[in-house]
Amino acid sequence: MKFFGYLILGYILSTTILPLAHHRLTRGSWPLRFHSGADPFQRFIGLQLALAMGLGTLWGLSLILFSPASLHLMTIPVWMRALGWPLLMVGFLMESGSQFYMGKSFRMGLDEEHTELLITGPYHFVRNPVYTGLILSLAGITLITLSPYTIMGAIWMISTISIQTRLEEQHMMKMHGQRYETYARRTGRFFPLLGRFHGAGMKVTA
Repeated sequence: MKFFGYLILGYILSTTILPLAHHRLTRGSWPLRFHSGADPFQRFIGLQLALAMGLGTLWGLSLILFSPASLHLMTIPVWMRALGWPLLMVGFLMESGSQFYMGKSFRMGLDEEHTELLITGPYHFVRNPVYTGLILSLAGITLITLSPYTIMGAIWMISTISIQTRLEEQHMMKMHGQRYETYARRTGRFFPLLGRFHGAGMKVTA
């Protein structure tokens, strides 16, 4: 499992640290929007995501330093563990590719600055392809290193992502109005056709 530990560290580096650093170097600012001036709940979500990145790094280091038995890795069918690899690879490519496609619109958190509404490329198929990639990657990591820790971590992270996504949808409705609602009516949230807006649309408070 040492190799996979290094792989997890590389995944975190390439999908989180490097995109943040690249944005800082090319745009002159950090794309994080979970700072002290943000809504208190956004700061809480930001803390959860930062904690998740720290724990993910710790898990990767643990796989390198400790034996599978000491980490309580579960015994599962080979095919189930093998399924984790394509999930992780597809998730990584989708997450990193969608981040790159965002260009100058790349942000983490809610930003009052007006950003472009992306509806092409990966955003033509789902509204949140970065989160889709992250969810697939989490599923892959959980299957490959199935343990009570990864199961709890995956549930916690997916719950946090779901909450953050709904906050971002409200924000996008305020920023882009009818154009975003039309887009959300035809495009799924994380997966095609699933999580589309229905009925009279989303009510957004001022």
